[in-house]
Amino acid sequence: MMDLKRIYDGSISFHSTPGALRHEFGILWGLVSNWAFAYNRGSLEDLPADQKQALLASLDGFCVQGDWDRVIPRLPLGAQMCLGHVAVQAMIFKHIATNLVDQPFWCLDGKIDTADTEGDPDFARRLKYFYERVRIGNPDEAAWWKSHTIALCHMSPQIYGHIRGNHLGEYHRARTRAWMEELANELLGRELFQLVSPPPKTAELQQDHREGGHGSSRPAGQRETKEE
Repeated sequence: MMDLKRIYDGSISFHSTPGALRHEFGILWGLVSNWAFAYNRGSLEDLPADQKQALLASLDGFCVQGDWDRVIPRLPLGAQMCLGHVAVQAMIFKHIATNLVDQPFWCLDGKIDTADTEGDPDFARRLKYFYERVRIGNPDEAAWWKSHTIALCHMSPQIYGHIRGNHLGEYHRARTRAWMEELANELLGRELFQLVSPPPKTAELQQDHREGGHGSSRPAGQRETKEE
C-alpha cells in the first residue's frame, strides 16, 4: 500500500504521456498483485456463508452481485482456485479507485489564504463537480485542465537538473504521503479485509505487511502456522 504514492508523487515536467501513465499503473498492478499473493488467507471455503456474502457485497460496483454460490462458480477456474488472492486484489483496487481515481482533486485543501489552517473539506468534491460540468461540452480540454492542475500542484523542485523553489509541490507531496498512510491504515483495519488478509502475528511480518513488502520471509500466498 505504501507504493501507491508512486502514482501521486507528481510529474517532474508536463511531458507525461498516456504511455508513461500506463507504465506506472502497470507497476502498481504488479505491486498489488504481489502483495495480495503474499498476504491472502488462501481458500475462502471455510468462511461462514454470511461473511462470504458480505465480502461479495463490499465489492458492489466492481463485481457482479448475487448469491455467492451462484456467482463464484461462474468465475474463471483460475480465479476460483486463487480466490483469496483475487479477493484481496479486488478490495485494494476498489479502495484505490474509490478514494483516488474517482476523487482526482482529493489532495487540494481549498484554503482561502495563509491564515486559513483548516481549508474546506468539501473543496475537492466541489472542484470535481465543476470539472464534470466543464467536461460535458469540452471533454478533451477538461481532461487536460485536470491533469495539468494536478501536475502543477505536485511539481518537483528539480526539472532537467535545475533546482527551483516549489513550496506548493512540496506541500502536496507531503499531503500525499500522509494520505497514503491513512488509506493504508483504513483498509488494513477493516474487519472484512482482515477476513481475506489476516494480519501477521510476528513483528517482522507485520513490518513487511504494513510497508508494502512482498512477504519475502515466507512463501507467497502461504498463511502463517498457528501456534498450538
